[in-house]
Amino acid sequence: MASAEAGCSNESLPVVHRSSRVVHKPSYLNRYYCNNTDSSSCLYPVEEYISTSRLSKDYNAFIANLSSSYEPMFYHQAVKFPEWRLAMDEELQAMDSLQTWSVVSLPEGKNAIDCKWVYRVKRKADGSIDRYKARLVAKEFT
Repeated sequence: MASAEAGCSNESLPVVHRSSRVVHKPSYLNRYYCNNTDSSSCLYPVEEYISTSRLSKDYNAFIANLSSSYEPMFYHQAVKFPEWRLAMDEELQAMDSLQTWSVVSLPEGKNAIDCKWVYRVKRKADGSIDRYKARLVAKEFT
């Protein structure tokens, strides 16, 4: 057994290579749009292909309401909107009042765990917006 362990060293592991190539969005995606912001410049508006005429009035309003809200993916997107800034402030105040964490100096030789904001729009049963929810979560995989 000792000979099998001796043959398995860290030197024999392959080195992972990460590409430095810049990735660009495919040009054909410029013909499409999301979030119904500017339908005049869109070559293929979804309204020309899908009809909501067979839906009930309430369900049609529900569907339109769902597509009208915005959930950011990153902090730099969320900070532009006052409702998301308020949601982040509420989350930090809740963490502070519950004494979830405290600021301390990092021990020598240790790395801090990164964190990430997660944003969700919470809705009532009728589809109207109940609140904007922001959570600060740890990236445990790092």
